[in-house]
Amino acid sequence: MARYYVDPQKDEIIRTDLYLVKLIKSDGEVIEELEPKRLFPFSNPEEYITLITEAKKEKAVIRKLSELSEASRRAIDECFTEIYM
Repeated sequence: MARYYVDPQKDEIIRTDLYLVKLIKSDGEVIEELEPKRLFPFSNPEEYITLITEAKKEKAVIRKLSELSEASRRAIDECFTEIYM
């Protein structure tokens, strides 16, 4: 299965719980209960964020947080506030 990269212009990320989000893809597919995790939390915390299920299956990757819409970025940042407290 190919890795899905979030399209910052077309996809939307919405916070649904303390540290969970849902991804609404441009084709209308909705993937819920995703936990954002930094792949490089110390060396590159603003790039390559994976969105994983409870079963630890990767569903999408965000290349750069700075490319997301303000609302999508805020959703991820709020989750990180809880996760990395």
